[in-house]
Amino acid sequence: MKSYRPTIEQLEERATPDAKWSQPVDVFQASPTTITAPSALTAIVDGSRIQETWTDNSSNETGFLVLQSANGGRTWKQLTTTGMNVTGCFATNLRPGKDYMYVVFAYNDTDISLHTNFAEVTFPRTK
Repeated sequence: MKSYRPTIEQLEERATPDAKWSQPVDVFQASPTTITAPSALTAIVDGSRIQETWTDNSSNETGFLVLQSANGGRTWKQLTTTGMNVTGCFATNLRPGKDYMYVVFAYNDTDISLHTNFAEVTFPRTK
């Protein structure tokens, strides 16, 4: 069985030709997929890290791709990929006072789902 880990470049290929990273809601207007998208993404501060949680709505995913933006969705980086049925992860190495945005996709060997809602949180400054 082939191992499949989608990249940001592959997600960009699913975007409409006029999509801009500065308009994150419009970036991923993909064609219908065979994987049901995850939903109900939340991001909360948990001590020295941010915890992301979501609802797994698919029964055929290989895992989840979690993206992070530190500039309001203008650019994204891959935070992590998880295994199947995983519904959360943590972001570490965060800058105090910085706003972070997250989005999650489900994927399998042949497809990538549409994305979750976007979740935003500000990592607090230390006192």
